[in-house]
Amino acid sequence: MQLKCSKIDPDFPFTRFVNFQSSCVLEPWSALRVRQREHRWRKCFRIYSDGCPGVQCDCAGTPGMNSAKAKRTVAFATLIWGVAGLGQGASAPVTNQNITSSPAAVYDPDPSHIWNRLFAVFYHRKVSSYINQKRDKTMTRWVGPDVLDPPIGYHPRFVLEDEPFAKCDEALDEFLDRQGAELIRDPLKRAVFQRDLWAVFDVLATTNHSPITRSSAESSLASATASHERHRIILQRKLARAIRWLALSQAEIQSLPDTYAAAVRSGAFSDHPSSNDYGVLPHDLFATNGAWLEIQLNGQLPQHTLLVNGRSVFRAFFKSPAGTTNVLEDHFREIEDWRRRYSTWLTNRIAGEKAKPAPERPANTLPAGTQLLLLREMICLDKDLQMVPTPVVESVQFRTTQKKWTSERLIAREAKMSRTLLFQGKRGGLRSVSAGEQSIFGYEDLGLLRVDDKGSGAPCVAFPQSCVSCHSTRLLWSQAQASSKPARSPSIESISRWKEKNGSLDQLRRLILSPTDDGASSRRISQPQSGWAAPR
Repeated sequence: MQLKCSKIDPDFPFTRFVNFQSSCVLEPWSALRVRQREHRWRKCFRIYSDGCPGVQCDCAGTPGMNSAKAKRTVAFATLIWGVAGLGQGASAPVTNQNITSSPAAVYDPDPSHIWNRLFAVFYHRKVSSYINQKRDKTMTRWVGPDVLDPPIGYHPRFVLEDEPFAKCDEALDEFLDRQGAELIRDPLKRAVFQRDLWAVFDVLATTNHSPITRSSAESSLASATASHERHRIILQRKLARAIRWLALSQAEIQSLPDTYAAAVRSGAFSDHPSSNDYGVLPHDLFATNGAWLEIQLNGQLPQHTLLVNGRSVFRAFFKSPAGTTNVLEDHFREIEDWRRRYSTWLTNRIAGEKAKPAPERPANTLPAGTQLLLLREMICLDKDLQMVPTPVVESVQFRTTQKKWTSERLIAREAKMSRTLLFQGKRGGLRSVSAGEQSIFGYEDLGLLRVDDKGSGAPCVAFPQSCVSCHSTRLLWSQAQASSKPARSPSIESISRWKEKNGSLDQLRRLILSPTDDGASSRRISQPQSGWAAPR
């Protein structure tokens, strides 16, 4: 196995070894422990299986960690993998997006259909991304078209500079002049196409609601010219008209299929994760007597919802390990009991009683074997421009862990909406994300493509490597406050309020009501309201 050493969390005192070929995480208590003094200059280790020749160590020149010791560390980690049996299962070949610039037959069998061409100008893009974390080299590749979120960023190079603007503007003009919304009457296709154009509108609206997107939006605005701003207003106005023309009636929205149920009925997805099966979808997620429970947050919207600017519903579920009770409620009771004991201890200490050790706070760790699922579902706008939830699934992310001796293995499975499968009525419109499939790291392509001031995106990472940074432990990070039996149709009242107050929905409505306005009043950045705070 070819290994590479790289830096990780500087506050983590021990070495953590990760075998990405089988998504295995060897927790620090069972790995080779490295003393804190050997991590001076805030250096740590992580082991990657990335196809790089030989052993390379970023920390080799660090005081306290010489090259010989680094190689012995890697060799010892490899031995542990072999003894623990963690190195099983090779990755599948990398799955790339289409490498041509031709429109694909997504919405109509004819690739030259105006729906396909308008979709392609925004969702089939040539994107520049860095090839490593040093960000000293870039590569250009085609991304799309059947991707969830538009591969465009705030930088003017995507749609505001003269050449890309001309292509987008021409396609929008043809769609509007030919009354393109009437060419396809299928409610499902109309709802998905509205969703796709709405996402592009939000990128152009430069809504600025999250610290993750703020610096990107502000740097792009600083580099925008007067010509770019005129192009932005023109595209926003035309997109608003197209979004309005694609709107469905309440009856049509109610007729949209429950694609999660359809995916389960198709038989294409297993109910239980296995080492080689990447098609996993829990069959009993919404069962009346099922073991799955939905996590309720403390009044805040999930960070994922904010990152897509409120256009999707994100719902988190968990299933306790066999033989246990509700692990989340158990955790809440432990926290409440600790708070009472801590309050009593603090009162006694203030009163001058003899000091005792403070009660130790319970760890925010869920038991091994707890299953977690994040469901993303589509929201559409009706003819009154009101936000309405739909049962159309955009993505499913499944995570669990398995313990073997002193090691713990992370199992990560995902499924994403494929428009081709969806419109063909196959697999509930969901495709499994295979091992080795390339994706941009972290949240970098959620809602839009996050780029730097040069217009280049983050490096790509193969699945499931991209999962380990956020899911390598069982720590409970979210502001969960309760759990409940899952309902198939969620309320989006809080999302609608946020979208009207902080998102770009009000701007979209104004442009629809006054499509001939010069746009001067609509071109603005939506800044966070006073008192607003991002979810932790």
